[in-house]
Amino acid sequence: MSAPSAADTVRTPSDSLRHWAITTPSAVWIDTGDQAVTFAAAERMAGQLLSYLRTLGFQRGDVVALDLPPTLHAVFTVALFRLGAISCAYPRLVVQGSFSCNWLISASVTESPVAEHTLYLASHNISLIDELEPIEATDPLQHDEDFRLIFSSGTTGKPKPIAVSSDLMAQRADHSVATRPAGSSYFCALDFSTTAGLRTLLWCLREGLSYLVPGDGGRNLAQMKRHLVDVATMSPDQMRTLLQAAESAGEHLPALHSVVYAGSFLDPKLAERFRNWFGVKLFTSLGSTEAGIITVRPYESDDSSDVGYIVDDLEFEIVDENDQPLPTGTVGKIRYRRPRDPVEYFRDPDATARVFRHGWCYPGDLGELTDDGRLLLRGRADDLVNVGGVKVDPSIFDPVAREVIGVTDAAGFSFREPNGSEVLAVAVVTTFGFREQELLDALAQAFGTRQPTVVVQIEAIPKTATGKTMRSELATLVEQGLAATPPTT
Repeated sequence: MSAPSAADTVRTPSDSLRHWAITTPSAVWIDTGDQAVTFAAAERMAGQLLSYLRTLGFQRGDVVALDLPPTLHAVFTVALFRLGAISCAYPRLVVQGSFSCNWLISASVTESPVAEHTLYLASHNISLIDELEPIEATDPLQHDEDFRLIFSSGTTGKPKPIAVSSDLMAQRADHSVATRPAGSSYFCALDFSTTAGLRTLLWCLREGLSYLVPGDGGRNLAQMKRHLVDVATMSPDQMRTLLQAAESAGEHLPALHSVVYAGSFLDPKLAERFRNWFGVKLFTSLGSTEAGIITVRPYESDDSSDVGYIVDDLEFEIVDENDQPLPTGTVGKIRYRRPRDPVEYFRDPDATARVFRHGWCYPGDLGELTDDGRLLLRGRADDLVNVGGVKVDPSIFDPVAREVIGVTDAAGFSFREPNGSEVLAVAVVTTFGFREQELLDALAQAFGTRQPTVVVQIEAIPKTATGKTMRSELATLVEQGLAATPPTT
């Protein structure tokens, strides 16, 4: 007789870990590929960490950022839950003034402008913790209390924190399981800092399953091969690096039959290569930190803007500048609402006022609905650039630039010159064989007068954890003189 599901007997991550540590103590909760941590070992470590944190003066209600290897990060999340503190992944992309926390626990930095105190977790700290006796929680968080901050993508501004409860994350995990393709071994390549990564970790904990820690393309390939993964979620960038690793190794992952991509548009040529190599079906799902899953596309499509059908429990509209609903086939602002979703950013009333209005969430995306109810994304309102009276979405330059010889990655964006004029540009990561004139010729042929007039060569395109290009970051680099540009032509 199988053990009862943790979902039937427990509600919080803390209770889930304790449940499986008793029921299946030798089963693996976290598998990094190099290290396997059992539920029993994680339970003991969580009790030791709780003892250590109390000794150092951590308090209930503290906000604690974690900058740690995945295993420690996961167990610290449970220990902080038992302490009654709110955890989050260390938000490297925010600046002092836009976010602050009581503590930063880090294995890499000794201080941070966003934290009042920093606990630098060196090897001697780990040895000390390992000698402590585990203790029990006296005032842990409840299932409906905020326990975690998840940061928005920050594609057009500073990442903004959303506070979530374990109840909400459990609901989002159930929604994800119900809407993704069926499989026996699931892998999420997005890390804990994302909604998808966190809900996968917590879902595995709740169900007593092994969480497979993601990494680079080679690490993900090894995890998927060893665990016979048949369904995976990843960003288009992660699909690209997985494909590169697989091609180098001559590995086709025969168990894999479905991939759900999320976070950004998928280049049709990458989609074709990925399908041909792995023999899989590609689906997509649109989601946000604020609302979880918004759409599901349970069919394949060559239209990268097609993100499928609105999920049943979400109230969704396309509206004009006056917030009036628009008819199908008309591009406008996206807004949505769901009774259980957050309605504010954590301790950020200004950002809340911009995005959450009259009970609706306005994420900044543009889109249109088709007659049969599919959502077509049309870029972000903040990204649109006025060129000769025509509004241009700089993301349209990305796939064209990537096809030029010597370009390994590319991103269109705009920046302001000192005189205030807006300039279209494209940032490129290049290798042997790149010629700037070939790039400009390709862009001119594809876009005519709407082509970028500035090319910026850069070591890496700044991206979020979900693979979204941070176009505002590129603009900042140019405007602050941190990325060299040729004269505007």
